[in-house]
Amino acid sequence: MIITLQYMMKKETLQKILAWGAIMYILSGMNTASANDSAEPLHFYGRYEFTWSGITLGTLVLGIEDENDRYSMHLLVTSAGIVNLFTHHASDTVASGKREGTAYLPRYYESYYKTKKKPRHIKLEFNAKGAVTTEINEPPEDRNDRPEVPHKLKDGAYDPLTALLALRAGMQDMRGFDAKRLYEVKAKESKQDTLFIAGDWRKATPYILSRTPLSGLTAKEMREYRQGEPLLTLYLSNDKERIPLAVSMPVSIGYVSGTLVKTCKEWKACEIDVLAK
Repeated sequence: MIITLQYMMKKETLQKILAWGAIMYILSGMNTASANDSAEPLHFYGRYEFTWSGITLGTLVLGIEDENDRYSMHLLVTSAGIVNLFTHHASDTVASGKREGTAYLPRYYESYYKTKKKPRHIKLEFNAKGAVTTEINEPPEDRNDRPEVPHKLKDGAYDPLTALLALRAGMQDMRGFDAKRLYEVKAKESKQDTLFIAGDWRKATPYILSRTPLSGLTAKEMREYRQGEPLLTLYLSNDKERIPLAVSMPVSIGYVSGTLVKTCKEWKACEIDVLAK
């Protein structure tokens, strides 16, 4: 089991999941043609636990303040347990912007994260037309290793956190930018399911997510993508709130899963200590 877990770490499965694959994969563009007009404002604070074959991998806390004309989001992630013998990941990320009906217009995205004790900081700012006006990567990217994404491609793309709200509003053909890479993402709605979540049975709508790189990937990342990338399933509650209930991804043996274990009335009640700087 330890050897298998080490192999998973080398393949960066943990980092993808603990960054919340459902968020990192839902890198969406600003096409609102397929949006669901019934999407309603949302105030949500939830804690999620990630596991593989009964082994705890980490914890995630998500906060969403979705008003009629604006929104803000906060995401905390930390690895845990035996995983920290091989690698340690922590991140603290925020996003905010405007809402016009079911269209979400990102204005600000910032993330501090640390993997294997190597801190990084990224920041994006957008103007009213969706163009990227500020782009910070600290330490700077080596452009001999990672090519820069052209403005004509990244302008008009969503940041990873805002993209979750776009999917909630009904978008299924998406594009987006995470300050490094640009992806095209497709989300296919699957058959309704029922999940046991935080002590209750909840009706859920599964979305099968796949992504295609467009720009900004290193040669190593492209080789890994060509070797095959597992599909990720995101479950949203089948009700007016449409909150994220769970996420799962197949790995070499079994599945890595993240499940909602607690909802809170305020952020502080769900918040965890994260040393991301």
